[in-house]
Amino acid sequence: MIPNRSMVQIVIGIAVVVWAALLLAQGVVLKSEYLRPYSVAVSAAVFILFAFDRWLWRLRPVSRLMKHPLLHGTWRGHLVSNWTDPESGRGVDR
Repeated sequence: MIPNRSMVQIVIGIAVVVWAALLLAQGVVLKSEYLRPYSVAVSAAVFILFAFDRWLWRLRPVSRLMKHPLLHGTWRGHLVSNWTDPESGRGVDR
């Protein structure tokens, strides 16, 4: 699932509020200039999450960290049915 911009904005907004509360608790004076890069941070987070969901998870170092098998590509197989006809009791010819 690719998080949309609103979800990322909410998560980053919560992080900003927590960060500001911790700074205020330490006695730091907050200035409005601290929020200027907010839109850039949200855009960068959305882009990075999109790139991860689309391509980055396939890279060897990333896929090893994620512990998910790489399943992209062409897979060939043979399907075998175990269905039996309830009336005759016969299965499907193979």
